[in-house]
Amino acid sequence: MESLTKRRVSITAVWDDEHVKALLHFPRFPLRLIQQEPWHAWIGRRGGLKSVHAYLQSYPFPPTHRRILDVVLSNPESVADVYADRLNISRATYFYQLRELIHGIAQALNHWDLQPGAPPETSSYLQPNLPAPLTSLVGVENTVQTLTRLLSHADVRLLTLLGPGGIGKTRLSIEIASRLGREAYFVDLSALRDPSRVAAVIAQNLGIKDKTDSALKAALRNREFLLILDNFEQILPAGAYIADLLAASSQLKV
Repeated sequence: MESLTKRRVSITAVWDDEHVKALLHFPRFPLRLIQQEPWHAWIGRRGGLKSVHAYLQSYPFPPTHRRILDVVLSNPESVADVYADRLNISRATYFYQLRELIHGIAQALNHWDLQPGAPPETSSYLQPNLPAPLTSLVGVENTVQTLTRLLSHADVRLLTLLGPGGIGKTRLSIEIASRLGREAYFVDLSALRDPSRVAAVIAQNLGIKDKTDSALKAALRNREFLLILDNFEQILPAGAYIADLLAASSQLKV
């Protein structure tokens, strides 16, 4: 019988916040954290630090997360003020978005071997679809920061922008979504007149093949997800369904 003293035990590297920050060269998280085993061997098997960084830069993170990652990798060992300034966001917004990014990176690294360059199947990744802004925002920076902070609170799940048509509600919502630091998706409801079809229209806009209510809830479940519903005023009776969707998806914000 093989001696227990000779038996080799394989230890798997598990990426947590501390080791991810060391990987990204944050000042308070020295490189020696990932020069220890099993992280050192894990990185070596994947071609070294440069290869791991390249993998992360090609990974389909949400746009907001990609911006932070690019700035951090381009300015190693800098402080929060530098990163926030480069991103043109407040420190509070930066820290919130960074927390989401670190969580996403840990998940990507821990699932590397499932399919390099792609998120794990269990995450039901959806392609972000925020419209590209055609205009800049002028004179509303305080409003943007206030609403972004408001939506950052865990207990704020639903936010409604009210006002006459044409005053910039859609543009404002897109700007807030780009700063919030979570997956954000835009659903244009302007052509919808039947409130009973709201689930199918949302699913279609998100690229979900199965347009059923159960499939939509499954795709949103346990996801830190922002859903922008534009022109909702014409299907107000569908508000009850949105409340049901929020109840079924604890991390969803609308």
